[in-house]
Amino acid sequence: RSEFRDAGNRIYGELRPDAALVTGDGEVTIRRGGDGHFRLTADVDGTPVRFLVDTGASVVALAPADARRLGFDTATLEYGMRLGEIVAGPIRARDVRAAVSRDGLRESLLGRSFLDRLSGYEVRRDTMILRP
Repeated sequence: RSEFRDAGNRIYGELRPDAALVTGDGEVTIRRGGDGHFRLTADVDGTPVRFLVDTGASVVALAPADARRLGFDTATLEYGMRLGEIVAGPIRARDVRAAVSRDGLRESLLGRSFLDRLSGYEVRRDTMILRP
């Protein structure tokens, strides 16, 4: 059974590299996109947001369009905030520091305010592994 699950995960990962694929150990894996970057679609307070994984960003940075989809009024927003919860597969981080880009990021960034909550993460060739 696990061989079929692993094969299915590999196929799905090729079709949707930003999808969080959960391993038997509860780790989340994502595939490198064609542009060389890792992206992850995670739920932010129940709303799916597609993030560019950025290990150099100190906080989660929301693109203005994603902030509006999450219900923030970007016209009156204080640009530093906290998100209630970010969920990727079995990984849950609550009360995550975040900011909204005033300069109009096109993509939201999944920075260290989320990544530092993990027990670890690593890159193996074209796969990033996130450990809860």
